[in-house]
Amino acid sequence: MNELSNIKETLMGRRILIVEDNDSLAQRVRKEFGRYGSEVSIKHTIESGLAELKENGSTYDLIIVDVRLPAKEKDYDTIKEIIKKLDECYEILLQESEATPCSEVSEKEEKAQESRSSLLELLSPLIRETGGIEMVKKWLCNSDKAKHPPILYFSAVADNDIKQNGIKAAGGKNVEWLVKPVSGENLMKIAVDLILEMPIAD
Repeated sequence: MNELSNIKETLMGRRILIVEDNDSLAQRVRKEFGRYGSEVSIKHTIESGLAELKENGSTYDLIIVDVRLPAKEKDYDTIKEIIKKLDECYEILLQESEATPCSEVSEKEEKAQESRSSLLELLSPLIRETGGIEMVKKWLCNSDKAKHPPILYFSAVADNDIKQNGIKAAGGKNVEWLVKPVSGENLMKIAVDLILEMPIAD
């Protein structure tokens, strides 16, 4: 059996939960798993992710968790608004760069850059640096850590201390770590390995 057939056979009909505040990335992951017949649910915050895990966590075959997450839905909505403003600033910068000689920087462009920097600073307080790990820990504190579905963390940094905390929160078993940017090929290989290594339920 070739690798592609193995991936499709393993992922067909699987239920995947992804808790990720970057909706563009979450949708790409959904599309990638969908190619192999998996069903993907998406949540964006600690609040919504934890509620889904408490209610349906044991029904998933794989849980993908971003390490950095906003706590509540209202925080996620605020982040989306800020990103929308950032996109508007970026469009202004693009227009200015096309219309202005390289040796000149317009007042409008400077204001756009200042606005963009200010908006970026607003994002940090809305996102918990280890929110995904905290969510997993809360979910599993009253569950059987030995029998939880496999957990795959997404992280923007390769911090070993944070990684070890994440692994410990998942009970040290059925857990893997993937540093962004995420390639579809690597993601599928890790997902298949995690699912195949999952102990068969009694």
